Amino acid sequence: MALKLLPHSENEITHNTFEFDYKKILESPKGKQPKQLLKNYNDGLTIKLKSIETKANEILKMFDYKISIQFEFEGIKFDGRPKDAKNRIFQKEIWLYVNFFDKEKLAHHHLVLNEAKLSAIAISIFFASILELPSSDLKILALDDVLIGLDMSNRMPMIDILKKYFADYQIFFMTYDRTWFDIIRQKVSDKDWKYIELFCNANDDFEVPVYADNQNFINRAEYYLEQGDLKSSVVYLRSEFENALKKFCDKHNLLVRYKINQRKLTTEDFLQPVKKKLNDREISDSIELHRTVILNPLSHSAISSIESKEVRKSIETIKTFIEALNKINVEQKEIKNQASLDFVIEKVNRENNFEQDILKELQKIQTTAKLNEFLLSKVLENIEKLTQNKLEKIFVELRLAEKLALFDSETEANLIRIFTEKEWSLEEKKLWCSFVKYLDEQNKILEPLFISKLEEKNALRKYYNEHIFKEYRIDCSFLDEIFPF
Repeated sequence: MALKLLPHSENEITHNTFEFDYKKILESPKGKQPKQLLKNYNDGLTIKLKSIETKANEILKMFDYKISIQFEFEGIKFDGRPKDAKNRIFQKEIWLYVNFFDKEKLAHHHLVLNEAKLSAIAISIFFASILELPSSDLKILALDDVLIGLDMSNRMPMIDILKKYFADYQIFFMTYDRTWFDIIRQKVSDKDWKYIELFCNANDDFEVPVYADNQNFINRAEYYLEQGDLKSSVVYLRSEFENALKKFCDKHNLLVRYKINQRKLTTEDFLQPVKKKLNDREISDSIELHRTVILNPLSHSAISSIESKEVRKSIETIKTFIEALNKINVEQKEIKNQASLDFVIEKVNRENNFEQDILKELQKIQTTAKLNEFLLSKVLENIEKLTQNKLEKIFVELRLAEKLALFDSETEANLIRIFTEKEWSLEEKKLWCSFVKYLDEQNKILEPLFISKLEEKNALRKYYNEHIFKEYRIDCSFLDEIFPF
């Protein structure tokens, strides 16, 4: 009921909160029906539910399901006779109906739809309700594993939903799912989010709690080394080592051993493909040396016999290792950027070649049949490549007397096809208007359809002579007064 669900939302009819209006109804005298209070409350809640319904369906679409919802609320009623004030209001139900594909008000939707779809519906209604709360300077959204009912593919829209609807909120997004945590880190910039990990790192004799602020494990390892806490230093160092391996494998799509229970994957499973990619024997041997003791999770009970200089050496080794991995990342990025640049250059060259080739071919045309073939095969089929500059050059060539002499009804029909095939910009419409006006002046417009098509798309205006109704003139000057937004 609104008293519980929307207590702080504003009733647009009374501009009070729904909680306030609900209590006013409860306080009504026993023998008198609070008709106006009931009407204000029911009308206001109906409006609010419609707004939530609309926003929830908007959010649901981002999950890419063929689902929509609708609320039905008949309105509360009042009976002043019960002694207990809570029992004086009845007919409180708000009914939720689900439309699924072409089935409206799907019967027993909670039994028919899977958990992912039901979770998406619940999340969408929850978010829509939050968006209907009164505006506040303090906007906080706390989400504690709300996506537990969704598989990974259905969780991805959540990131876009938060970006679109809750950009001005401070969001606390908590999860125990490490895979989901890593995906969010990849999708959302570190500039916008602060990432914190709280977990236990198991040793042979006890568990060490690990707090990771933005996964800055190396700095923490160095901090604890300076404090003389070698055990904590090594725990953070091993965490940094494992994290670097996993991120590198993911970034470069390296093949890693498959296990149904991913927790059984070891450091070795990730290290082997990384070493092959790294292809540096010296660094690999150094890593192996330090793995036997410092980076071995089963050896931490023996750390008391290890000197701080050995831990320092391990830290430097891991730093060197990560620098080598980062160097590969940079090289790969440069290769990718160069490939993108080559693609752009090739595309520009193709477009330039296309422009040169199409104009050369047009200049060589000497027959009507060839002109019509050119308009269909070269211009119409490549219409998306037809920039304003190319269009202008084609019109200049078609204005020449030798080309105008080749025009026939089929030529005009082809030009109409070309014009109607694309949504032209304002500047391109100016070119069309000027060209058609010139053709009309040269008596090359055989069908009024050509002019009417340009009128339909607001590319020209036709004015009739005040004295002789059948005579007209084509106006292009009005296009200069149109400002595109």
